[in-house]
Amino acid sequence: MRQRPAAFLWGASTASYQVEGGITNNYWHYFITSEVIRKRVSALKRSDSSNLVPAGDAARTWDPEYYWRDFELAKKLGFNSFRISLEWSRIEPEQGQWDQKALSHYAEMIRSIRDAGLTPIITLNHLTLPLWVLTPPAHFAKKIDVCLGNLIPRELEDVPLSDPIPDDPFWNSLQGWENNRTVPEFVRFVGFVVQELKDLVDYWVTVSEPVGAVIYMGYIAGLWPPGFVFDALRAKKALHNLILAHTL
Repeated sequence: MRQRPAAFLWGASTASYQVEGGITNNYWHYFITSEVIRKRVSALKRSDSSNLVPAGDAARTWDPEYYWRDFELAKKLGFNSFRISLEWSRIEPEQGQWDQKALSHYAEMIRSIRDAGLTPIITLNHLTLPLWVLTPPAHFAKKIDVCLGNLIPRELEDVPLSDPIPDDPFWNSLQGWENNRTVPEFVRFVGFVVQELKDLVDYWVTVSEPVGAVIYMGYIAGLWPPGFVFDALRAKKALHNLILAHTL
């Protein structure tokens, strides 16, 4: 069998919220612990929302004992790289407030990847946003009263397609990627972490799955945060700002 080129990176990947455990201040956790939102998603899926559950302790890979085991197993599988993501809400839990301890923990995690003989690849944003950047809307100002042709089944006529109510916490956040104010905040976050970790990392991924996961699932299907349904205007703004943030 032909050997792969030495420069070819072959590995596994994780996303911080899905595996680290103990993350409760990002928009995913808020989205899947809100009973109102869970019911809305359940109606959209026409099934129960039992699969919308918080990650909780997950795989506990925030604990060195667990992430060391993962990296060693990856090496035994013949991988030569490993991709992790940085959880923005851990590093900047409030706007302008940096958690140096969390960043140092990520630095140690990346050193462990290198010590295991793997090349670290770091995703700067894997779907999640801190709550101060985006708090998903729970309550909407009105509900649709007609069916949009064949796009929406009759039983989904009560699914909200309009703006969140004025006092919804959504408005106290930056409203996520649909607001161009999120772009410089993300660029500032990236500048901070890259400056701190640049000696440990050669390969960076800016944003993971911006179209399918963020735009389609979050602004068209409404099944993932922020949970808007068929909101083409918001989707267009969000996609533009994601592209701009990636470019900058």
